Amino acid sequence: MINETYDFSMNNKLGKRLQMYASKLKEMQTKQKEKKKSEEGEK
Repeated sequence: MINETYDFSMNNKLGKRLQMYASKLKEMQTKQKEKKKSEEGEK
């Protein structure tokens, strides 16, 4: 039982980290897209 709860909490922490990483990645990607759009608009 102890191992199962420990694994669950570890997986929970990992999942939250992955979610944070994924959202940060999305933010960076959208920023890059906006940058490209603004650069193309300047030309």
